[in-house]
Amino acid sequence: MDLQKCEDNLPIISVVIAREQAKFELLAQEPERIEVVESEFDWWKPTSSDSESDTEEKTHVELCVKSERCKSLWSHLSSPEKKKVCELIGFVEGEKRPDKSKQYIEHKLNLTLANCSLTLMNRSKEVLVVTLTQFLASLETRPSAKAYKLSARAESIVVEGATSDGELVPLLSAERTQTPTSANILAVDYEKNPCSIVDADYGLCILMEPVELVYIEHAFTELINFFQTRSMSPEEMAEEVAAGAARAGRVGRAVAAYAVTRRKLFHVNVDLKGPCLVLPEHGCVHK
Repeated sequence: MDLQKCEDNLPIISVVIAREQAKFELLAQEPERIEVVESEFDWWKPTSSDSESDTEEKTHVELCVKSERCKSLWSHLSSPEKKKVCELIGFVEGEKRPDKSKQYIEHKLNLTLANCSLTLMNRSKEVLVVTLTQFLASLETRPSAKAYKLSARAESIVVEGATSDGELVPLLSAERTQTPTSANILAVDYEKNPCSIVDADYGLCILMEPVELVYIEHAFTELINFFQTRSMSPEEMAEEVAAGAARAGRVGRAVAAYAVTRRKLFHVNVDLKGPCLVLPEHGCVHK
C-alpha cells in the first residue's frame, strides 16, 4: 500500500524505469524468480526501414517476474534449508541412483472381458458354445529381475453342446452342490523368476474349483465331426488319440531334459478340485 502511494506521486516514466531496475537487481540476487522472454519484433525501433528489417534480426528481451503461484514449495526454501532437507532424505547430488528392487513392476497390461462367448457352427447349427464370465488376463514385467508374469482368470465357465433335438445343454459348468472356496472357477499363473519362490526359475500355478461334466453322446459326436477332416473308424480314432498321447509324452520328456541340462528349477502348484462326472445310461440325460 505504501509503495502504491509512492508510485502515485511519481511520473509514469520514473515508475517504469524503477520497475525495470528492480527486475535487474532481482535477477542478480534471485535469478530463479526472473523469466527472460524474447519477442520476435523490435517495438523500440518503429522508424526502422524495410531494408533494415530484412537484413537485421529484431529481438526484444523482456524480464518478467514469476508470480508466487508458479513457485513450488522447494523454491520458497533458502539454501541452508534445502541442504538440510537433502541430508534428511539422504539425497546427494551427482550420486548414482540405486537399482530398482526385484519386486518392482515396470509395466502391467490388463485385458478384461465381462462376457465372452465362442461358438462353433456346422451347417448353420450350433455345435459348441463356450461362455466366459469376468475373464481377466494380465501381463506383468519386472526388468530388474528379468522376469515376467502371465495370468488368466475366469469367474465362470460354461460349455454347452447340442442334443439330437437341436437344443443346447451344459456339458461343463460349476458344480452346484458345493460352495466355491474362490471367486474364480479357474486361475492360471505362469511366471519367470517368481519373486515369491527364490530358488525357482519358472513357476506355474493352476487352481480350479469343482466342475460338473455331463456326457452327451450326440454333442460329442457332433464335435468330433466338426474337427474331423475325413471319415474315421473307431480303431483309427483310437490310434490318433494314442499318437497324440505319445506326442505329449515326447514334449514332456523334452521339457524335463531341458530343465536337467540347463539346471532349471520349475515350481508347479496344481490344485484341481475333484470334478463330478455324469454318465447317462442312454448317452443323454433326457432319455
